[in-house]
Amino acid sequence: MADMQHQGGGGFPSLSNMETTLGLANQNMSMLIRTLMGTFPAQSATLSSLSIAFSTASGIGTTVKATAGYLMAISVNSTGSVSLAGKVYDANSPANSSASNVMTLIPSSGTSVYGYPFANGLTVQPSSTGSQTVSVFFI
Repeated sequence: MADMQHQGGGGFPSLSNMETTLGLANQNMSMLIRTLMGTFPAQSATLSSLSIAFSTASGIGTTVKATAGYLMAISVNSTGSVSLAGKVYDANSPANSSASNVMTLIPSSGTSVYGYPFANGLTVQPSSTGSQTVSVFFI
């Protein structure tokens, strides 16, 4: 309590101290935003979607987007007899999809909302058991 009285008298911090604190917080937030903008390129406001089913012909999966962006949501359209989860990779091709760049597992049913950034691309592999079909939403 003594500190607060010392700073501004009457038990409240002084306006100049609050102004300085808010100014420093604003500078820190600006630096953070500039760093994030440099890391992830500007994205269009268009939300795209693509329906994908597991294909033995494609092997590992389907490349949805070959550049950086954001995974917004996955909706399972058809569950089939899913006992093994599908995967979503931060990869620009099925050949570059590996255990080291798995972003998330595809749920067995329902819709999951993510908002995850990806740097390399987006490759989706629905479950190989049953006939799982998913819709992927991304920007």
